[in-house]
Amino acid sequence: MNPFLLLLKRIGQWFIDLGERLSDSTPQCERQGTLKIQHSAPEAATDDDQIEGLPATAPSFEIQGLTERVNSKSLEAMKVETLHLLFAMHAAHLLGSEVHQARKVGLVLESIQRPRSVSNDKMQSLNQNGAIWNRDAGAIDALICLLRDIPMPDTPIADAIDLRTEEREMADKLLDAYEDNFNKQLLENTLRRS
Repeated sequence: MNPFLLLLKRIGQWFIDLGERLSDSTPQCERQGTLKIQHSAPEAATDDDQIEGLPATAPSFEIQGLTERVNSKSLEAMKVETLHLLFAMHAAHLLGSEVHQARKVGLVLESIQRPRSVSNDKMQSLNQNGAIWNRDAGAIDALICLLRDIPMPDTPIADAIDLRTEEREMADKLLDAYEDNFNKQLLENTLRRS
């Protein structure tokens, strides 16, 4: 059989495999039956609450302050919200990985049709970028599996640990210090990007 036809057959099979992988792009722990999350909408706001005028790196919903969130949200609700966001990140990274793979196949076809038209640097760049997207998708998959296995009470932390009145002041100071540190890190990251 003609080598070109064999290559086309392999590429066709690759696209079939790609379609099957994309149709089953759920994290590995869900495929294994260990991940059972509520697929109802989390308590977080939707994209209708997009904060206007902020850059694309800003969250798509208004975020409560850490202290407010810790004091008012159940740990289970925060876990479900986090899992929903991780699933979205996982899907985006799988897409990035697969697009790089498809581009690589396109370059291989181009190099067969027109030898010396594709540089090794371009192929190496696609390989490296695809590997990064794939590696990060795997890391997010692992995060989803790890978070899913952590049991969470369906109450705010104060109720879950039965916080006593005399402990409230210490807890408030701890949360304030943590939130100040968090806000400082956010500001530093924002300044680094600009």
